[in-house]
Amino acid sequence: MRFRSHATTEQRAMMARIIDDHCVAHTIVLDSNAYETIARRVLFLFSAGVSDPRLIGALIAPRSISTSARDSRPNQPCQASPLN
Repeated sequence: MRFRSHATTEQRAMMARIIDDHCVAHTIVLDSNAYETIARRVLFLFSAGVSDPRLIGALIAPRSISTSARDSRPNQPCQASPLN
């Protein structure tokens, strides 16, 4: 399902569903900058040929460092290791 400057009814419905599901899950309000950003991401991915709704959803999901991974490292300044 490739985007060619216009989308079919089914394609528009799929993109709207992805946007709405994501915004509901992340409490993003309609008419907000975040909503527009998500819509742009979905349209960009779709126009690039990504048509699997689950993949689009995964690609627009927020990325963060897991707390356990971040907190498990000691808080030390970076030090260059000597080259052998």
